[in-house]
Amino acid sequence: MTADELESIDVSHLRTSLSGACFHGEVWVRCPYCGRAHEMMGCSDRKDGYYIVKCECGNYFRDK
Repeated sequence: MTADELESIDVSHLRTSLSGACFHGEVWVRCPYCGRAHEMMGCSDRKDGYYIVKCECGNYFRDK
């Protein structure tokens, strides 16, 4: 995600991720729009205290 994309996102309007599996130190969440799983390890896009994820379905969501 580019810095411009991240800057234009209003975090208060994003849906929160759904719970995923956590094992062997890996944390996974699911997209609240399509249910796809995303590994959070290595996620570095942060804004207002949330990780911002862009799913393959084209929607953005947030996770603490």
